[in-house]
Amino acid sequence: MKHGIPYFFGDCHESDCFSHAKKIKRHGNAVTTLFAMCLELIVNLFLDIKYDLFGYFTKGVDWKSLYYLFGIYPAINILFINFFPNRFRARFLYIAGWTIIALVFEFLFRVTGTFYYNGWKPVYSAIAYPILFCILALFYKIVHLLLLKNTLNR
Repeated sequence: MKHGIPYFFGDCHESDCFSHAKKIKRHGNAVTTLFAMCLELIVNLFLDIKYDLFGYFTKGVDWKSLYYLFGIYPAINILFINFFPNRFRARFLYIAGWTIIALVFEFLFRVTGTFYYNGWKPVYSAIAYPILFCILALFYKIVHLLLLKNTLNR
């Protein structure tokens, strides 16, 4: 037996198994969070900067918008990924729930003046959020499988 093979694939010491499972989850969270941040930057580059459909605080590049990028989005991403369900129907309801949460936060950010619309409509967000959440979940699954494969090949 190779050292560090997760317990569901063979014999190993319990502490080693949990250690590797935690490491895979931690690395998967980090990589997926970085992906989410890059995706956010790309979306904002086009929809905010190029087309000015929405934005944070003021029009154009604003340093304060980094609070969202480095503060709110990583925390939301980790919460979303860590509690993602395994059953298909539960996934549908989970993504629908997170879409509602995102829409509520978007509304609150608009009310407080930290986010504005300039041609963007809430219905566009209601369509975009489920797609973005599915992309994040799929990306995490791919990263998780690649990390697991890498662990098994040691």
